[in-house]
Amino acid sequence: MLFLVSILAGVLILAGNTVWFWYVTSRPKPWARFTEAENAFWVKRGLPVQWAGACKRFEQGLGLRILVATGAIGGAILFVSALTLLLMHRHA
Repeated sequence: MLFLVSILAGVLILAGNTVWFWYVTSRPKPWARFTEAENAFWVKRGLPVQWAGACKRFEQGLGLRILVATGAIGGAILFVSALTLLLMHRHA
């Protein structure tokens, strides 16, 4: 059962991060509008402007893309390793 949960988790992590990476890289203008609105929301709630600006630069820059791609790779590794262990366990 744990193998199936791990496989499902790997698929969901891989799919979610892949879609997120696609959206961030292929639709930069809507993503920029979203991050601008998010930044304005947090500044209105009292977050310091410097910190909100740093978060916005991270979300619109290469850092977020690397983080999301790393998550997708991690999901793929989890999926493949759990599937491999499941297949090895069934044949043992």
